[in-house]
Amino acid sequence: MPEGRGEFNIKWLAERLWKARSSAAIVPRRKVMIPGHELALNQCHANVTAWVNSYPSHKALRGWLVFDLEVASLFTGEPPHFDLLAHSIVANEAGEMFDITPVYDDGAGTYPFLPHPGELDEFERFVGGCNLARIRLRTREDPMQVACFET
Repeated sequence: MPEGRGEFNIKWLAERLWKARSSAAIVPRRKVMIPGHELALNQCHANVTAWVNSYPSHKALRGWLVFDLEVASLFTGEPPHFDLLAHSIVANEAGEMFDITPVYDDGAGTYPFLPHPGELDEFERFVGGCNLARIRLRTREDPMQVACFET
């Protein structure tokens, strides 16, 4: 992996995510309970870790929610962009994916999930080690502009 932001190159990651974005898919939300653990808003990584500890036949999937804000930019005045938000979901034994993290509003939209296109330890180094929570890709600039937001 090329150098940058410590040993992690965010632009390199952003380019990989940009190329893979078409494989993102909507993942259904499930209201679930974990005995002895309260699921928390905006704590998807901890919620999923607690879930797979309670249900060892399930596995954690780490990746990115994809927010396509190109059309919204027409109304906000911001340059066209995509936001990629670090996120974790669950896959059961049958490979069915679902999102267990509660949301503020049950009517909130769902967004496509893009599995991290690399190894789990790489995701954890970016998100945990670098406190990376969101990547913004300005899509109509050459070269592509990347902005990062910490947790």
